[in-house]
Amino acid sequence: MTTERFDAAGGTVVFLEESHALPLVTITIAARSGAAHDPPGKTGLARITARLLLRGCEGADARKIEETLDGLGAEAAEETTHASVSLGAQGIVRNVDALVDLLSRILGAPTFADAEVSRLVREMDADLLEVRDDDRSLAERTLRRAIFGDHTFGRVTTRESIAKITRDDVRGFHAKHFTKKNLVIAFAGDVTADQARALAEKLVSRLPSRSE
Repeated sequence: MTTERFDAAGGTVVFLEESHALPLVTITIAARSGAAHDPPGKTGLARITARLLLRGCEGADARKIEETLDGLGAEAAEETTHASVSLGAQGIVRNVDALVDLLSRILGAPTFADAEVSRLVREMDADLLEVRDDDRSLAERTLRRAIFGDHTFGRVTTRESIAKITRDDVRGFHAKHFTKKNLVIAFAGDVTADQARALAEKLVSRLPSRSE
């Protein structure tokens, strides 16, 4: 298998690894901005933004998104690293157009509802409380601070930092980093180059070319 690379409208970089062995398509959409781009004092913002993507978009709340994915025979998940925020999905090829339509709304028209923001902050606060009793996690956090100091890689998410994060912060992070120019999309599976081009254009159709 060979990997093709091309650009979609607005500067989005697209990769394709074509394979027709199974009627499945895997899609990964990554913004080239992650936890390292959290503003000072608000570590955890990138992760909160990523997790909220699947909790509501134009025309669908979290439950509707989950039900739609199930109905399409698809699954989706988000991931945050220091360098990126990504959304990955896999589905059967006959439903790929409907899957991409949903993903385009998740990417370009998330609701970031106040109730969901508050709920997620509470969930993450509970997770951080549990970390206090996890010696391995505490050691990793202490080591990171010792190695990287004030560098962005040395920042750790705290209860205090997530408590400061508001819906406006989430909307601002999304508006700044989820742009066509800042995205990379990868397709793998039962899809041709022409199909991948059209699907990529649809995925980013609701996003601005660059942040203002």
